[in-house]
Amino acid sequence: DEHPVIFTDKHGNSIARIQESPNGRDFWMRGGATAKFFIKLAAEGIASAYRQYKQDERSRGHVLSVIGHHASLTVAEGVDNMLRRKYGINDLVFPWVVPDGNSSGATSLIGFIRMMAADEQGQHDGYQPGQHVLYASYGAGGTGNFFVVEIGGGAA
Repeated sequence: DEHPVIFTDKHGNSIARIQESPNGRDFWMRGGATAKFFIKLAAEGIASAYRQYKQDERSRGHVLSVIGHHASLTVAEGVDNMLRRKYGINDLVFPWVVPDGNSSGATSLIGFIRMMAADEQGQHDGYQPGQHVLYASYGAGGTGNFFVVEIGGGAA
């Protein structure tokens, strides 16, 4: 069977287990099926974190920026579309700041660091003190971490 096995662990996380290739041959993921899987995973995680965030009174008056794994522009646009259509979430900002590579474990952090440093580099679209950011890290094995942070003002 060439499809990944999807199972739920004891914590309720959905995990994809890809079968080992027989005889040591290379195997490839199907692009479309893989993209759909990660679009659904990311949209569900972001929507859940977003709903929890909106219940907190500190969220009032803030536009939430999302930084996450930059799998591909197609996946990022798919996540945005699913959040709008399925979850009715229309007020998120998705900066595309890691166009130079798809490194599953690192692009969330790379994007976050680039946005933190953007203001220091003379760019106007970097994070500002007091801004709220939804950090969305998802990738290998169907794992994901989604949480909101408030950007601090640094040392005086």
